[in-house]
Amino acid sequence: MSKIEEMASTAEYNGIDRKSFERGYIQGANDVLKEIEQLVSKFDTYPGYQYNDLYVRLKDKLNGLKGE
Repeated sequence: MSKIEEMASTAEYNGIDRKSFERGYIQGANDVLKEIEQLVSKFDTYPGYQYNDLYVRLKDKLNGLKGE
């Protein structure tokens, strides 16, 4: 289970059908992750940037949220 799926299962859904809410929550979160991943991946081509601490932590966080 990805971190996003875990967050969706514990989020407050206020009377909306639980499964529909979770699907929408997960889809929205994954869309946001794709946008962030596209921005971060632009740095993949810069020499030496892969060793930057912030870059490495951000990539690790993205992979953790996606469940990879």
